[in-house]
Amino acid sequence: MDNKYYTPGILEFRVGFEVEVKHNDGSWNSMVYTEEHLKAFMFERNSLEEGNIRVQYPTTENITACGFILDIQRGMIWGSFKGRHHTDEYYLEYVPYNNKGEYRPEEDLTIYKRIHNPSGLTTKEVIFKGLIKNISELRVLLKQLRIIDDK
Repeated sequence: MDNKYYTPGILEFRVGFEVEVKHNDGSWNSMVYTEEHLKAFMFERNSLEEGNIRVQYPTTENITACGFILDIQRGMIWGSFKGRHHTDEYYLEYVPYNNKGEYRPEEDLTIYKRIHNPSGLTTKEVIFKGLIKNISELRVLLKQLRIIDDK
């Protein structure tokens, strides 16, 4: 994957949405949308249409910033994470597109919950399988699944 960024659709914008904004000098700065930004967004639509707002696809760096520990095995990425309830363990899995473990946004990302049975057997339950376009979506999903706390 050559391009690590995409231009977001207008329906993706919400409080907490992480974007990069292009300045007149050609530099890009990171920005997280707040309620005030969304209220002013109607005046920024031309920036979106002109390609001056972009969003980074998920990277190994921002996936690990969510609390996952990544381990490249057998062409797959396994990320383990102790959930907010310390007895819960979650695993994130995807097929990387290069040897650095980068995520392909056109491939499914799967989140499993590891279940320790009283019999001593360990099983895993799929709690999400689908596409994640950006790290903001992953953070929202982890909060909705109650894996991480809403901060």
